[in-house]
Amino acid sequence: MKRKFVSFLVALLILISYSGVCPAYWIWTPEAGKFINPKYAVKETPQKQFDWARGFFESEDYKRAIIEFEKLIRNYPLSKLASLAQFHIGLCYENKGKYYKAFEEYQLVIDKYPYTEKVEEIVEREYRIANLFYTGQKAKLFGVAMLPAKDKAIEIFAKVVENSPYGKYADIAQYKLGQCYIDMKDYINAALAFKKIIESYPKSPLVDDAKYQIAMCAASSTSGPEYNEEDTDKAINEFKDFVKRYPDSQMEKEARHFIDTLESQKAEKSFNIAQFYEKRGSLKSAVIYYEEVLEEYPQSEWAAKAMERLQIIAKQSKK
Repeated sequence: MKRKFVSFLVALLILISYSGVCPAYWIWTPEAGKFINPKYAVKETPQKQFDWARGFFESEDYKRAIIEFEKLIRNYPLSKLASLAQFHIGLCYENKGKYYKAFEEYQLVIDKYPYTEKVEEIVEREYRIANLFYTGQKAKLFGVAMLPAKDKAIEIFAKVVENSPYGKYADIAQYKLGQCYIDMKDYINAALAFKKIIESYPKSPLVDDAKYQIAMCAASSTSGPEYNEEDTDKAINEFKDFVKRYPDSQMEKEARHFIDTLESQKAEKSFNIAQFYEKRGSLKSAVIYYEEVLEEYPQSEWAAKAMERLQIIAKQSKK
C-alpha cells in the first residue's frame, strides 16, 4: 500500500514538473487534500491578508490587489476588515479609471456593511463619479474626457441621496438629478426632482433655483407638437409664484421675461382665433376674442393689433 502511495506521489510530481510548475513552490495540505502554492494562499489572519493586499494596492498593482482583497472577504466575511477590503476594491477600480465599476463596488460597502465608517467618504466619491458621467469632464487621473452618460449619472446621483438623505451632498445631488432629466427632456421627472428639494431641504440655498427650474420645466413642455393652453397656464403660474416668493432672486428678471413671453403666446392664440371668426364673417365672436386680448394681455404686442381690428369692425358695423 505504501509503495503504491509513493509511486503515486512520484508520478504526480513528474506530471507537475512536465506541466511547467515547479514543485518546489507547492505544498501538500492534508486538510485540503491537494497541493497549494503558499504564494497564492490566504494568510492565516485577516490583518495579515489585508496588509498583504494593501501592499499590492500601494504599489499600484490594482489587479492583484483586487484578487487579494476579494480573498479576504471570501475567507473572513465576519472580520471588521472585510468592509475595508471592499472599500479598497472600489478604490482600485476608481484608480484604474473604471468609474461605474468603482461605483458598484463602493455601493456594495454600504449595502453589505451599513455600519461602516466609510459612508461619508463613499458618498463623496460616488457624487464625484456621478459628476464625471454628467459633465463628461476630464478625469483627474488620466486627463481623458469622458462621454456624458446621463442615465448613469441619474442612477448614481439618486444613490447619493438615498445613501445619505441629509448629508453634505444630498441637496446638490438631488438638484443635479433634476438637471439630468432636463437634459434628457424628461420634464415631468425633472419637475418632481426639483420639487423634492423644496419639500425635503427647505433651508437649502438651492430652493429658489429649484422653484425656478420647476417653472422652466412647465414652460419647456409648452413648446413643440404637444403644446396646449393648460401647460402654458401652469408655466405662467409657476413663474408668477417664483417672482412672488423670491423677489430678490437674481433670476427674477428672467422669470418676468418668461411670463411676458408665455402670455404673448396666449395673446397670439386668442388673436388668431378672432381673425378666424372675422374672416368667416362671425364678427360678434371675433369681437369677443379681440376684447379678450385687450383685457387679459394689455401689455402684449397683440393688444395694439386687436385694438386696430376692433376699430375696423366698429366702422364696418356703422356702415
